[in-house]
Amino acid sequence: MGVIGVLVLPTIAYIEDIVGDPLFDTFWVRAMCGLAALPILFWKELGIRSDTYLDLIWIISSTSCTLVCFGLILTINAALTPAGALLNPIWVYQYAVGLFIFILLTRGVFFILLSWALSLVPQTLAVILLEQPNFEALYHAWVYPAPIYLTAILVGGFAYRNSELVQREKLKAASAIGSYIAHELRTPLASIRSRARFSANALARETSRSLDETDVSGVRKSADLDRSVESLKVIQEEVEYANTLIDMLLLNTKDSLLPDNVGEQNNASEIVAESVRRYPFSNSRERESVFTEIIDDFAIKGERLLIVHVVFNLLKNAVLYMQRKPNGQTHIRVLVEGNRGVIEVTDTGPGIPRMIRKRIFERFFTTLESGRGTGIGLSFCKMVMEGLGGEITVDSTEGEFTTFRLLFPIEAKS
Repeated sequence: MGVIGVLVLPTIAYIEDIVGDPLFDTFWVRAMCGLAALPILFWKELGIRSDTYLDLIWIISSTSCTLVCFGLILTINAALTPAGALLNPIWVYQYAVGLFIFILLTRGVFFILLSWALSLVPQTLAVILLEQPNFEALYHAWVYPAPIYLTAILVGGFAYRNSELVQREKLKAASAIGSYIAHELRTPLASIRSRARFSANALARETSRSLDETDVSGVRKSADLDRSVESLKVIQEEVEYANTLIDMLLLNTKDSLLPDNVGEQNNASEIVAESVRRYPFSNSRERESVFTEIIDDFAIKGERLLIVHVVFNLLKNAVLYMQRKPNGQTHIRVLVEGNRGVIEVTDTGPGIPRMIRKRIFERFFTTLESGRGTGIGLSFCKMVMEGLGGEITVDSTEGEFTTFRLLFPIEAKS
């Protein structure tokens, strides 16, 4: 929008002189309307930090560069049309295109109607200031095609509403499919867990008997049995983790949050340690880049595996984006601070662009290429934290760092 307003709009005026043969120099109208987009083009340099200000500037610039700009060009050309001459229809077509672009850039019938009504104010002032305007041409520019303009606004606004309904239907379908997949997956997982538990118990008994043996082969046999028992315990843990992933997928197809969890008390330091231990680092450099700092431990009430997965997911994102830092000088810090009831995961990666920062917790929103991300990880973290009565926040500076904070209820601290 910044580039279009500041550069493209004024440039088109020279093309318009050849194709449209305007009755006045449209360059200045385009340039003045395009200036409203200047803050959008240089919002970083201006140090605009508030999302509210950024949204307001966006609304002003998009309205100015479409409705106001093309509306003024249409109005002035109509007002200056010689008596008895027909209005060049290219100005009506151009305004219709501008209105269509504005509808695509915004959402909500009421907001579009309000912006359209406000954009008529400068056009009305232009008619008042002009001497002897051609009201017949103005009638053909505004009154005659008004039903077309209103129809475009209503259809465009309700079309967006219908797209939201379609999205909800897709979520319902995904929920039904997810329930079926979950049922089919839980059955073999339950069988694997049951057999692993039985085998682990049997091997434990065999290990106990082998310790009484005095020969060398018995000692070797005992060591092999110990490793087998440990492997079966890992299988059981991973089955539990797989069930947690299924729960995560199902929760992300629902509109409701998790219910308040009254589960066991878990130490924050243990949850962090388990998340780091279970993370499949690609190499030793990745593992050595993760630092854990426990300032003051505290207790968290809730289902352990869900909380572990929240921290695990933040750790996974940090490792993934850490790899995208050009110079490779990065590290990840996991901080536990009981005074505030917070777990922080900070990475010195490329940071999160401000324009997408407020969307990262939306379901199915991802900046990763197809096949590498589904956009459900952070939305799941948000759902779990809100279900626990807490919240998740993010603070980031592009090129420097990103910090995710898990804020747990203060009464949950030990």
